[in-house]
Amino acid sequence: MAALTIQQQIRTLAATYCKWHRKQLFATRKKARQARRLMHVQGINIYPCKVHSGFHIGHLPPVVANGDLTRREVFTRYYGDRDVAS
Repeated sequence: MAALTIQQQIRTLAATYCKWHRKQLFATRKKARQARRLMHVQGINIYPCKVHSGFHIGHLPPVVANGDLTRREVFTRYYGDRDVAS
């Protein structure tokens, strides 16, 4: 049997897919850390999903890394002022 690709290994760690954020959703921070290690990429962050109980992994936007905006400001600009839970 062929070895799983990195993407397939990450999918096995993900609990589900978050349609709101369009990202893999990991049930625990530990599973998200395991997936991040598989990626071998610098600058990947783990953060809680604001809609579901779980965690996402992703790059910190450059405007946040540079200190120009907060994560909340980026979220508001992208999603607008709508309520996260709706």
